[in-house]
Amino acid sequence: MKSPHRLTFLENVRFHHSYLIPIVVRGALAARPFGTRLLALHCDPLGERLFTELRARHSTDLFSLRSNNGTVLGFDPSVLVLDHQLAKQVLDDAESFDTGRLSRRVFERFVPKALITSDSPSRAPIRCYTEERLRTGCVIDQDESLVERLRVIVSEESKVPSSQRTINWETLSELAARITTRVVFGRLLQPVAQKRLFKMHHRLVCAATFLPGWRSLSYDNYRGELDKLVNENSGIMGSAAPDVDRVAQATYWIHALKDALDTHLPRTLALLSAYPDVYEQSDLNMLTNALHETLRLWSGTPMLVRECRNQVSLGQFELCEGTQVLLPLGFLGRDQQAYGEDACRFRPQRWDVRPRPPMLHFSTGPRGCAGRELVIFILVETLASLLKGGRWRLEKPALPANGKVPPLINQFKIVLKRDTAHTLA
Repeated sequence: MKSPHRLTFLENVRFHHSYLIPIVVRGALAARPFGTRLLALHCDPLGERLFTELRARHSTDLFSLRSNNGTVLGFDPSVLVLDHQLAKQVLDDAESFDTGRLSRRVFERFVPKALITSDSPSRAPIRCYTEERLRTGCVIDQDESLVERLRVIVSEESKVPSSQRTINWETLSELAARITTRVVFGRLLQPVAQKRLFKMHHRLVCAATFLPGWRSLSYDNYRGELDKLVNENSGIMGSAAPDVDRVAQATYWIHALKDALDTHLPRTLALLSAYPDVYEQSDLNMLTNALHETLRLWSGTPMLVRECRNQVSLGQFELCEGTQVLLPLGFLGRDQQAYGEDACRFRPQRWDVRPRPPMLHFSTGPRGCAGRELVIFILVETLASLLKGGRWRLEKPALPANGKVPPLINQFKIVLKRDTAHTLA
């Protein structure tokens, strides 16, 4: 066994300042239109260039973010993983790798008592509930009637009037808000109450990430709002485990569903509309593949972090207890070693191949996203409903005609224009 290759001081500085710090700031603050200026923190191509150079220069896929002179910016000990198989090993092995320290702190501030994995005895029932959802692979609680209700919600809320000639991010965000409130609470909210709820939700995300001292006030106000809305017999809350705090659980599902719809729905529609050869094949299977391809190219989570629970072997390397393991999904999703020479191109058909390519965008294993089946189901159903309503073409921003997808897109500026009638097969 050997230790990971240590980056030099300058390589460490380059990693932190051109990649790690920008994605943290951009991820928390650029999630709403007012923060779009932060998209100028365009770290994705810089990171891809840096990681490609490091791999070629040192002939390895595992790096220690610690120079020979000591620590850098306090992120020590940490390692950077640039190999899909090693990344999958980390995500699948929950006995050896826990959720990263910083991620645990943020989520515990964001959603206390919510459905996240944890090793503390008080969280054991919640952890078991999470892992059961991941094991069964069902949308929620194996409840076919709930699945049918979800389809009805999506169908009713995603209808676009034939007189409407364009749709943009604002249109899709309002649609996402209606679907989210009906799924989580079992009913629509008044526009003012709905706007207030999601505004408070976003404030809580920012406070949990950057302002822990303000988190308590943000969460108390938010919880007070949710207390008025949660109905134990409606929506997802009606199928939650009895020992789960329903208000905290509502916070989790709002975060998982609304943010995913806001981000991935316009992005997937943009890619489908920009490349007509894919659009013409848009049956439900192709829509699912298109969603996975969008998440691969434009990951909603640029980096996953895990922590070594004890001394552990990763490939041919030895990692000490407490090491933070960084998995840059933006780079891994476009890695030619895993996806071939067309790794930067939009090609949904690649997901029909068996065995499938590495699918890291929702994480895997017991620490994976507990809401991924629900999110995928609702996103695909919403895409299908919107495409049944007519043919759309991408008005702006322009995407390359050769199919090579840029590392980042500003979904707030996406505009789709109605074209000729088009119905799914």
